[in-house]
Amino acid sequence: MSQALKFWEKLEKFSWEEQLIKAKGGNTDGIAAITGAFLGAYLGVDKIPKKFMKIENKKKLIKLGKEIVNN
Repeated sequence: MSQALKFWEKLEKFSWEEQLIKAKGGNTDGIAAITGAFLGAYLGVDKIPKKFMKIENKKKLIKLGKEIVNN
């Protein structure tokens, strides 16, 4: 099982920060991105700690997301 998916077994037992820290090592950018995406989908955006909310191109991504949902 890949490192990026291992957290699913214990997802409800850990916080956002703990899961992202567990994803460190190796391809950290890719693993952290996948982990963040899964956690966001599972837990919802309201559960993301504010310190992780600095998003590059945030307005563009929100607009794109709305376009995808509405089409």
